[in-house]
Amino acid sequence: GADAARRGWLLLRLSWLRRWADPQEGIDCLAEALRMAEIVGDRALGGSVVHYRGALRCHMGDLARGIADIRRGIDALEALPEAERERLRAIDPLATGHSMDARWATLGMWLGFAGSYDEAYTIYERIIGHVPPVAADGTPNVSHSNAQYGLVHAHAGRGHPDSAREAFIQTNARFRATGNLAAAAQVAMNALESVLLPYYADRPVERRHLVAQVEESWDQTSGAFQADESPRFARLLPMFVEGEWDEARRLALLVRSTPFPTRRRALATRVLAALARNRGEVALTWALIREMMPGGSRTAPGSIDFLPALILQRVAVALALDAKDLSVAREWLEAHDRWLEWNDAVLGRAEGKILWAAYHRAAGDAARAGKDAQQALAHATEPRQPLSLLAAHRLLGELDTDAGRDAEADDHLDAALALADACAAPYERALILLARAELHAATHRDDDARAALGEARAICVPLGAGPALARADALEAGLGPASPSASAAPDALTTRELEVLRLLAGGSTIREIAVALFLSARTVERHITTIYRKIGARGRVDAVAYALRHGVTAAPRHDFR
Repeated sequence: GADAARRGWLLLRLSWLRRWADPQEGIDCLAEALRMAEIVGDRALGGSVVHYRGALRCHMGDLARGIADIRRGIDALEALPEAERERLRAIDPLATGHSMDARWATLGMWLGFAGSYDEAYTIYERIIGHVPPVAADGTPNVSHSNAQYGLVHAHAGRGHPDSAREAFIQTNARFRATGNLAAAAQVAMNALESVLLPYYADRPVERRHLVAQVEESWDQTSGAFQADESPRFARLLPMFVEGEWDEARRLALLVRSTPFPTRRRALATRVLAALARNRGEVALTWALIREMMPGGSRTAPGSIDFLPALILQRVAVALALDAKDLSVAREWLEAHDRWLEWNDAVLGRAEGKILWAAYHRAAGDAARAGKDAQQALAHATEPRQPLSLLAAHRLLGELDTDAGRDAEADDHLDAALALADACAAPYERALILLARAELHAATHRDDDARAALGEARAICVPLGAGPALARADALEAGLGPASPSASAAPDALTTRELEVLRLLAGGSTIREIAVALFLSARTVERHITTIYRKIGARGRVDAVAYALRHGVTAAPRHDFR
């Protein structure tokens, strides 16, 4: 029995209350609320509905229409006469709790997701110019928090990880202080995607702590979310990196099974596409790419979630290179470059150069491949991005192997292995082991190649990484017969690792081992780290005891050479 205007405001409030659990119901409520606004000519209600419809559309992954709606809503509300603005200030807290500052902050937040970093920065400056972080009653200011939320992605995308991390910490703390655990969990999930994994992947303990925090927040909001926001969803990205692929696939499919999309669907699609490609499911991978980017390589930046789109572009390049289709690979590489230039992004440049190097390697242009790989290494070093750095070292190792630069290849692959272990990334380790097997085969160390292939297979078989296993089979088919002593190496230690262990057991220092084996001290240190990991040693004493138990003859300093 309420009048149309009152009914419209109530519908708007219902949409806001149900935004997490059933966004489609929220959209339906807003459609009816907009009809009410038009019936009574309530411009304040109409502008509020259009603005909030934009926020909801963004939440559902439709950034292009969502951001356009948010802008239209802001324009309509700012054009209101002063009397209408006063009425809006009186009514709006009962409806959505949104001030005009909060509406601008919402726009800045979603612009950050879309990759419009300059405008996200501008809006944040606008907000902090007159909105304090803490309101007069001592509670955190939502407008300030939302505007800063957009900076998490802007700082990360522009290559400022420390600033992004600080923005995340502050925003997360403010949402938690207000009891808004749902928003705190969302901020933490997004920081995991755009900050921790790109820039701090070699801190697995920190990311596991963050995942636990997200799960705790979601546990405390039980019943408020749809299925794709179960506490386990917080583990999706870490599971992919750490090799829990079956569970990651299950969670990604759970997200995609919901009757309506959300932004988390983009994250799930990104993970599922990468998994499908790594498992050789080519048709599924292309289908997932086309679903999120129906315009293909011509999809315009700013229309969809920026970071997942970049990753899908790179998956498309990898698929094309797998199929030796250089023309398609180039189309997607050029699209990736256009997106990075559009917003002057730093995050993604290392991966782009790695793929350009792989493209030129496939095209037979070793010089250009080497140049791109070196540029990738530079991009991944500053700012430091451990997983990208790992991939750059691996590719440089492969290129050095192609060129017969064996010592350089060994150094790059050692660096890559150390990073894979630090990041707790087993599949990356397997790919490096395959590259190392190629190096051993090229230097006629077939037994060492078999040992590396065996370790790689041990990782890839439970992952179901078909293409990597096929590569291992092809490599082994080209090796000569195994030597009678090949099976004597304990715990899959390579010939070089046995040499290092013998010297360790004989009392040689790292410097002496490096001189004896014509290696750098850094390479020797990496070999020792690998040996300790394989044999379960905590230091030299354990390694010496292991050598004695397994009959590994110690090599005295004076006669090893």
